Amino acid sequence: MKNTTIISASICLLALLTWLALRGSAEVQSAETVLRQLDIYAGIESMLHRDLLRARAGLLRNYDPLVHEVERLHRAIDNLRTALPDDAEYKAEVDRLDDMVGQQERWTEQFKSQNALLLNSLAYFNTFSLRLRETSGDRELLQQASGVESALLRLMSDTSQGALKELDDALSRVALDDLSPADAQLAQAMVAHARLLRAVLPTTDRILKSMFTIPSKIQQDRLRSLVASREAASEKCAAIVRAILYVISLVLVGLTVILALRLRARARTVQRIARIEHAIADISTRFIKLEGGDIGSGIEHALAELASCIDADRAYFLTADRTHRYRWGRHNMAWPDKWPDDALAAVLSHCKSGDGIIYHLNIDRSQSGVLAGLPADLRGWVAIPRMDGTTLVGVLAFDSTETGFKELRAECGLFRMACDALATAIERESLMKERRRLEETLERARRLDTIGAFASGIAHNFNNIVGAILGYTEMAHAQLEMNRPPTAHLLEIRRAGERARDLVEQILKFGRQTSSDQEEISLSNLLGETSSLLGASLPSGIILSVDDGEGDVIVQGQPEQLQQVVLNVCSNAAQAIDGAGSVSIRLRRQTIEAPLQLDHGIVAPGSYAVISVTDTGRGMDEATREQIFEPFFTTRRNGNGLGLATVHEIVLNHGGAVSVSSAPNAGSRFDIWLPCLDRPVPPSPAAAQKGPYAAGETILLFDVDRERLLRYEEIIAALGFEPVGFVRASDAIEALRAAPDRFDAAVLCHQHGVTESLDVARELSRAAPFIPIVLATASAGDLGVPVLAMVGVWEVVRLPLRSGEISGVLARCMAGAPRKRGMAVPEGRQTLRA
Repeated sequence: MKNTTIISASICLLALLTWLALRGSAEVQSAETVLRQLDIYAGIESMLHRDLLRARAGLLRNYDPLVHEVERLHRAIDNLRTALPDDAEYKAEVDRLDDMVGQQERWTEQFKSQNALLLNSLAYFNTFSLRLRETSGDRELLQQASGVESALLRLMSDTSQGALKELDDALSRVALDDLSPADAQLAQAMVAHARLLRAVLPTTDRILKSMFTIPSKIQQDRLRSLVASREAASEKCAAIVRAILYVISLVLVGLTVILALRLRARARTVQRIARIEHAIADISTRFIKLEGGDIGSGIEHALAELASCIDADRAYFLTADRTHRYRWGRHNMAWPDKWPDDALAAVLSHCKSGDGIIYHLNIDRSQSGVLAGLPADLRGWVAIPRMDGTTLVGVLAFDSTETGFKELRAECGLFRMACDALATAIERESLMKERRRLEETLERARRLDTIGAFASGIAHNFNNIVGAILGYTEMAHAQLEMNRPPTAHLLEIRRAGERARDLVEQILKFGRQTSSDQEEISLSNLLGETSSLLGASLPSGIILSVDDGEGDVIVQGQPEQLQQVVLNVCSNAAQAIDGAGSVSIRLRRQTIEAPLQLDHGIVAPGSYAVISVTDTGRGMDEATREQIFEPFFTTRRNGNGLGLATVHEIVLNHGGAVSVSSAPNAGSRFDIWLPCLDRPVPPSPAAAQKGPYAAGETILLFDVDRERLLRYEEIIAALGFEPVGFVRASDAIEALRAAPDRFDAAVLCHQHGVTESLDVARELSRAAPFIPIVLATASAGDLGVPVLAMVGVWEVVRLPLRSGEISGVLARCMAGAPRKRGMAVPEGRQTLRA
């Protein structure tokens, strides 16, 4: 703050003095301009006077020079006004000079009139006098005319009263009587012009004299004196300012020298800081690359580099439990007894500075023994303690035994980073040993987990096969009469299938894929339990983070299956990471107002819990993303291709969907969408079979392949619905138009020709706007949500049809649709149709 005030005051002072100097210089320049304009004015006035005299003598042919010179006098006055400073005294003097120019202009105009008349009469007088001499023979008349000419010639040069009386006497002597008519006419004209000249000449000379009596010269001298006095004052002020500026310049030069010296010292400090930072960076890089078993030599080498940065003679790093003790000293440098072991006690006994670093930069030899706990040979000591709260964990210290240390307070803060780097290297060595101990245990756990996932995948797929066998056995048994030989065989097949189903149940329990009743699940608690399991199974180089910032989100489902979903996705993410990386789990609530197209399915309107699993692994290309949920598809040599397929199956059975976003070398993100309990809980497949919508509801089924249509009819019939199949679209549309109340839902199987399926859906929706329409397709990636919504599709399932998936979809659709024609269309459906 003090430096800022000084700098601000200096800048203001310099600005003021610069302004004064510039102002003085401007006034000097203004004075020079005024004097130059006054000289110009005087020259123009002299030229005007000269031309007036020439005009009076008849030597000036016209009066244009007089007009131009008067105009130039006015311009000179204007230039003077422009050149003068804004000062009242200057203005008054110039105004008086301007008045004189105006007076000269008026008298010049009068002179021009009188002088023109004078010259004209004089010319006529001379003409008549000459003609009289040439024609007249009267000697007396010629003598009288000569007298008039002499008197007039004297009057031309002297308009005094004597000259006027002489001209009057000469004119009175001219006798006009007894003259011939010609002589009388000439003599009379000559006398008339002589009398006119006698009247004009005095007036003209009086005007001319008045022009020369104007005190213009005096006014110019007064203005010159005023300018000279102001100029002298400005010069004096400028001299004072120059002297002050010179003194300030000397002061600034001194300050500049001092600042340069400080900057030089600061530059050296910056160089030392850069050297220390570079050393710390090199040390940290070496520790990162350093393999276990060689940490001791690495720390000693680091101590040597740090000591060389500050010219220390000894450097050491100790932990508080003394399990790690490293030191470095110059060649043949002796170590005092019990030193540096006693450095920990010395750190605790000495005062600390505000930043926690102990400074004894220059210890006086007479006081070295007085400092408790320090060796007598120390001339400088810097200690950087490593604290855990108020507990001392370790210390990094440097000794100087010769000259002490220079000012190091700016640099010593960096050694805290070095202390942390050394402590981290020691901790890393301990962790590496612990990691090697845990790797064998973790490897065994991974094998068991892989076996469990593999067995679970096999059991799940085998369970589908057993279910098909039992279903077809039941349908065949219902069509045969009792006590017939095939009936007994079918019973044996059924008993074998039931035994296989029991075996699958045991495998599912081992793989944590058991089927149980749904219950309300807190996803926050579920993720907490799952993160504990993941913490023990993920590699040590992978950081797991869980964010359940949405609070307590409740879903309806099977806890074991949902936990298996998170475990499988996180395990798959960890296996995609080469070396170190991170896996993050984030829980959020998402509400959608219209159907949402995901990468692998469509989500109906409602409120959902979204579990996002993000990793920093290798990522996937588009072709891989399209196949990751297919059973037995894998990109790993030791993979079985069942983990993500199981995830997809469980999420679908819970009424949800999965979205995947990924790119090569950019990691992956899996979004698991599960319905929340802030709307009616979607029924599970089991509930769909036992619920009110699995009690003979009629389903319109369309497929252009008759054999496939028959197989799908049997699957839907086995779920408790009554399927009505059509292989021609026109028949299906006509049947719905004829009896719209007959059908509760429609399933369109889309194998080829997406346009035809969408057209059929549009016509069915027009025939019965209230009926739910389900589109079954091998891939919905080319179908956008707006297109599906416009044609009336409620949900999309994958082909081939699976009983668990189609039963859950039909149950959800009919739960949100009116059962009778004439009922109001649900709000979500209205939005969809819009």
